[in-house]
Amino acid sequence: MMMIKLLEFSKEVTAAYDKFDLKEVYEKILEFMVREVSDFYLDFTKYRRRRILHQGGQEKTPNDGTLDVLHNILNAILVTGAPIVPFTSQEAFDHLYAGSSTKPRTVFHLPWHTDEILARVDTDVLSRFEVRDQYKILRELRERLRDQFEDKGILDAVSKRNYQNT
Repeated sequence: MMMIKLLEFSKEVTAAYDKFDLKEVYEKILEFMVREVSDFYLDFTKYRRRRILHQGGQEKTPNDGTLDVLHNILNAILVTGAPIVPFTSQEAFDHLYAGSSTKPRTVFHLPWHTDEILARVDTDVLSRFEVRDQYKILRELRERLRDQFEDKGILDAVSKRNYQNT
């Protein structure tokens, strides 16, 4: 599902660049990073990893595609942000590809991410609208649960590791 959201983000940013609307590009990047990546995807994967560990799993590199998705997200952010913040994008690019034998010379040599994402997203999944509906339902449910937890002070107690009050 996150790859589909990444593809939608990619198309929106590409359209904004085509209109030479850098303000919209900036807003789309910020909105995607805050709402989709930070508020949703990173929280979701963090709790999934925590659940695996509590069920007796080993702490190891996840083989469930999470790192591949995060790598795709980072590449997309680097490519879309490079025209606006070139030095920051280049520095992050250098750290990401440090020691890689296939490293392009600069962030500007990376391929535009829309084609790369399209190649990795299953076209059957992309064509089904129920996946998008499931994602929307999941986000709404998460926001309602978060509101309930905040109202009862559960999130604050858990973040302070005060499990007696939860």
